[in-house]
Amino acid sequence: MNSPRALRCVAVILPFACCLLLISLSDSHADSDCSDVADRITHGGIVWTENAIFVQGTAAPNLSDPYKSVATIKRETQRAATLDAYRKAAEVLAGVNVTGDRMASDSPQVTARIQAYVRQPQICKAKYYADGGVDMVVKVPLSGELAQALLPEAGANVAAASSNFSGLIVDAGRLPFSPALSPRFLAADGRVLFSQENVSVEVIRTGSAVRYVNSGKRITRAMVGSRPLKANAIALGPLSPSDLILEQHAAEELRKSPGFLGNGKIVIITAAPQPLSCKDLFPVVKDHLIDWERKLVLARGFGRMNFTGKEDEAV
Repeated sequence: MNSPRALRCVAVILPFACCLLLISLSDSHADSDCSDVADRITHGGIVWTENAIFVQGTAAPNLSDPYKSVATIKRETQRAATLDAYRKAAEVLAGVNVTGDRMASDSPQVTARIQAYVRQPQICKAKYYADGGVDMVVKVPLSGELAQALLPEAGANVAAASSNFSGLIVDAGRLPFSPALSPRFLAADGRVLFSQENVSVEVIRTGSAVRYVNSGKRITRAMVGSRPLKANAIALGPLSPSDLILEQHAAEELRKSPGFLGNGKIVIITAAPQPLSCKDLFPVVKDHLIDWERKLVLARGFGRMNFTGKEDEAV
């Protein structure tokens, strides 16, 4: 019962449960295709290279009523943990950078529909503990109907002309780029080469108009076809870090043959995330500190345990 596999099993849909009972656990989510990402999630946020939101929900069982059955405690914990995951996913989704100048929270119509989408998460991975507790990470894809709701202007100006290229690869790895669900590409003179208006609605329904990768080696033919146009992003747009200014020759090619843009065959190479280390600053930070050299804000927090006995041990 104490083996890792046996302890991986309390609930199929609870982000975090903690009980003092040993329960038979299933391993149905151990092989999820997003389990490798789940290993790196500590709280939650947008992972643009996966085009999805990942959140880790938490909940503890209410053991104050000694007459409640094990099954009742388990159901209540699952319900509370699931609601916690929905709440966190909705909070993250409201802050999604949809385009260069708009977030999801800017539209009341979009925020009113968010809950309908976050109630269909994919469970990535669950980590169970010997005392019955479990951490669970869930995934909400930024695609399909949700993406269509976030991009209401999609398909307003889709090019009908043919193209000599099957897709577009933009290398923005050298820039401090801020990804968006539908970023814009600009020419050096400020003219817009690509925006959400150029994306076919059918592309939005079936997947993503733009994909992000951390390395060019991860780009496949399915993403950009057999004859992609390759371009370097030379600067960020003057109004938003989600706008990319492309080099001149690529901008000219885009104006000549824009047809594939409507099909969403676009991949942007972003810089790989760099781990931030601040262990050496721990003795220095007494209350809060700004490290301008590494562009970090550091703060020290304190908490005390409640030993009055009014709360159960798990809480």
